[in-house]
Amino acid sequence: MEISQTLSRYFDLFFGLPLHPLVVHGVVVLVPLFALYVAYRVVKGKVISRNAMFVGVILLVISAASRLSGEALASRIGYESIEETGHLSAGNIYPLTIFGFLVLVWLYNKSMQRRRNSRWWFAPLVKGLVVVSSVAILLFTLWTGHTGATSHWQGVRDYTEFGDRQP
Repeated sequence: MEISQTLSRYFDLFFGLPLHPLVVHGVVVLVPLFALYVAYRVVKGKVISRNAMFVGVILLVISAASRLSGEALASRIGYESIEETGHLSAGNIYPLTIFGFLVLVWLYNKSMQRRRNSRWWFAPLVKGLVVVSSVAILLFTLWTGHTGATSHWQGVRDYTEFGDRQP
């Protein structure tokens, strides 16, 4: 955990603003789009291009930056609310799920390239796993984002009423 805390220090602020909300928007938008693109290509039976795999690796880096910046933000505001909602554990494993998804996509590409030489059951199995994991990535992204938003905004909602302040 010490290495993670040391690294998260570099992901604390960006021009005086916490980096986590800025990076998270990239993850929340781009990872589901990537998962939908991959699922579409797999259902059509097409290979995922190298450029798309490169985008996936960039998304892995962004998700790791999101995790590290989230740890830096939590060290500023406290860990209590993110532990209660489950956002801490979800955020910790999110980059690992992206990595696992990329490994499945790579296996799918290999199975499509060597379809004639591989066992008959391998290509359809990997194809199904990629489609199911695309849906799982979508749902896990929604859940992680929801727990993060709940941990941050729950107190604001509980202690204010609509229309308390007029513009």
